[in-house]
Amino acid sequence: MTETIITGDMTVAEILQSVPDALRLFQAHGINPLTDCGPNIHSLWLEEAQDRCQIEEWEALLADLNRAATAEL
Repeated sequence: MTETIITGDMTVAEILQSVPDALRLFQAHGINPLTDCGPNIHSLWLEEAQDRCQIEEWEALLADLNRAATAEL
């Protein structure tokens, strides 16, 4: 199985689809991507979401998403 690495080059929708508990992790960082990031999460790169969704602890969220993505392996 290939390891999932979450980067700023993935869309928010890709992350929500591929990372177990991604929605909960976003919410733990004070963001609900389904309501706070606008209607186009399918074309919103995670890197762009930092500003659009007002993610204050960007590095911490990215680290949490990567831990969750690799935990299932």
